[in-house]
Amino acid sequence: MSTDQEIQNKEVVRRYWEEKWNVRSPTVLDDLQSPDVLYHGPSHEMSGIAEYKEAYGLYLSAFQDTKVTVEDLVASGDRVVSRVHMTGVHTGPLPDLPPTGKAFSMGMITVFRLHRRGEHHPRMMVSNVG
Repeated sequence: MSTDQEIQNKEVVRRYWEEKWNVRSPTVLDDLQSPDVLYHGPSHEMSGIAEYKEAYGLYLSAFQDTKVTVEDLVASGDRVVSRVHMTGVHTGPLPDLPPTGKAFSMGMITVFRLHRRGEHHPRMMVSNVG
């Protein structure tokens, strides 16, 4: 059974996915991510909100019509594991990859670690598994 805090943490992660890719709002990063956010992904790592925002901006310009569907959220303590499905169209350049104009579809499993700054300001650390 989930605690109230775990339920709240899952809602924070759901908001993160919704606003980041469906609404495409960069302000969600300031609202929900720690200034010292760490990202551990299969192809690279990032440290700090400035580096994370730069990468997000690159992906926003490279991918259009993005849609994320949250398929599963599992919380335990300060961690939330999300399984999402993302679709979109690759319309802009990425490093070493010119725009293809092709639609893409991919699944991701991401582990978020949430910690509190003050009473109502959850912040997240991000690890992307695939």
